[in-house]
Amino acid sequence: MPDEGLGERLRQIPDDSARFWELSSDLLCSVSSDGHFRRLNPAWTRMLGWTVDELRSRPVLDLIHPDDHEQSLAELARLQTGVYESVAYESRLCCKSGGYRTILWSATSIPDEGLVYAMGRDVTVSRRAQEELERSERFLESVLENLPTMVFVKDADELRFVRMNKAEEELLGCAPGELVGQNDHDLFPKVVADAFVAKDREAFTTEGVVDIPEELIEIPGNGTRVLHTRKIGLRDETGKPLYLLGISEDITDRKVAERAADVARAEAERANLAKSEFLSRMSHELRTPLNAVIGFGQLLELDELEPHQTEAVQHILGAGRHLLDLINEVLDISRIESGTMTLSLEPVHLASVLNDAVLLIRPLADAAQVRLTSDGACNGDVHVVADEQRLQQVLLNLLSNAVKYNRAGGKVSVRCLPTAGDHIEIAITDTGMGMSPEQVQRLFEPFDRLGAERTDIEGTGLGLSLVKGFVEAMAGSIQAESEPGVGTTMRLRLSAVPAPPDGAQAREDATQYLGGLTIVHIDDNPTSLQLVERLLQPLPGLRLFAARKGREGVALIRAHTPDLIVLDLHLSDGDGREFLSELRHDPQTAAIPIVVLSAAATPDEAERLRAAGAADVLAKPVDAALLLKAVARANAR
Repeated sequence: MPDEGLGERLRQIPDDSARFWELSSDLLCSVSSDGHFRRLNPAWTRMLGWTVDELRSRPVLDLIHPDDHEQSLAELARLQTGVYESVAYESRLCCKSGGYRTILWSATSIPDEGLVYAMGRDVTVSRRAQEELERSERFLESVLENLPTMVFVKDADELRFVRMNKAEEELLGCAPGELVGQNDHDLFPKVVADAFVAKDREAFTTEGVVDIPEELIEIPGNGTRVLHTRKIGLRDETGKPLYLLGISEDITDRKVAERAADVARAEAERANLAKSEFLSRMSHELRTPLNAVIGFGQLLELDELEPHQTEAVQHILGAGRHLLDLINEVLDISRIESGTMTLSLEPVHLASVLNDAVLLIRPLADAAQVRLTSDGACNGDVHVVADEQRLQQVLLNLLSNAVKYNRAGGKVSVRCLPTAGDHIEIAITDTGMGMSPEQVQRLFEPFDRLGAERTDIEGTGLGLSLVKGFVEAMAGSIQAESEPGVGTTMRLRLSAVPAPPDGAQAREDATQYLGGLTIVHIDDNPTSLQLVERLLQPLPGLRLFAARKGREGVALIRAHTPDLIVLDLHLSDGDGREFLSELRHDPQTAAIPIVVLSAAATPDEAERLRAAGAADVLAKPVDAALLLKAVARANAR
């Protein structure tokens, strides 16, 4: 407001009493009708940097910001008419060093003297603060309005909406500001509104955030929406509730996608289960006749045959073993894809497994006229984390491929290299035909033989896919490097670990077994009974009792108390697992070793059978050497 009587007070100050002018921090001045200063106090120099002489030598308008000229001229004109005794306004004054100061003026005129008296106060800082506050408010308003998340504010007393952003208004389908002053009971059914209000009140009695993971809301024209809402009670410094802040995210689409994913997952699990059951059943059905083909083929090998007969037997055994390998590989691929493959990971003595694999492949290499060297193979007490059986399967596959896809007079070398990060790399390099970059990309795809199906090299196209699955399940990695016409290097990397505490690897001698054994064999397949009998015949002093039904076999066991029981799982009068459990819980038979022999002996099932009390688990078709080993192990217990 204008300072009434300002001119009179300024005029009455004696010229020889300039203390007021000298000490005032406000700008004091008088301006003549020609627009020049008549009198100035020192505050002008202190504030703006200009000397009094410099200020008096130029029109007042030169000091004012150009944008403020119009207003300043208008105010001066009003004062000079004498109609307005005093006025108040703002203008910006130019500093000598550059920049401007914002001045709040209080001015008055004395018409009979032709002068305008003015007092100016520097309000630059407060004006900047006000402008900054306004900018901050505009910025926060912009952020709030453009958030995709819904935000609303209610008062603490009646929980009426006092603010909501654009996203909230769009969800509810209302115009800006339309819902301000309303509460939940004005908008929703009573049951729904009561639930919302209960959570609102909870926010004022709970420290922190009230989290509502799923909040259903029915919106006319927009259907049922699912919201994830968080509510926070805002209080003053005394703890009195002021406002409720709500933040909601529309998760309807996400929940629909999750439900669809759950349905798809359930369908996939059902499909995997059906596939697993089908493969298990087919495995059993195929292994049973293969048991006879391979088993009796092994017996024929032991007879004195004519050369052409021996060749025929070799063809039978080769074809049977090839079919068995295919069955095993398909089952393994299925287990890897379904995530049901279980491995027994432990420290494995790498040199032993690698040397065994080289020894097994060497006859194949010799027959193919391929030189197999392992001078650079792992020596010493190097151990890796692996499943010993699967690691040997991986190495045999890689070595056999290196030999099969080589050339006569070629070479396969095996090297073992330490790498960074406590890993061991096994490199198997061949001098074969090599592969193009495009073939390397397809190398681990199942059933893709990269054109080898047009050659006379046997294979299923599953081997390397299995290798990759096994290696990754052992937390390792495998990669191929190849050059057409030069050869291929397969690099297998596994984690190195310290040797087991005892520093030794248990090795069973499969050639030692005792004679004079009494064995009861239970199997509903007469061919299997006959095959096992022929395979065990070399045991001196053997007493073998056979039963085609489970109950009949249990009676034989109790009558003869055998040293060993050979039990099939699929029997005509019951499940072999039930008989296994019965024998294990009977004090008379609990200590007798039981070797389970079954066409459905998958690794997972074998693990469960051992946990149920089986001493050993062998898969059909039975391998004669493995059966004799199992007998020796069971007899040694």
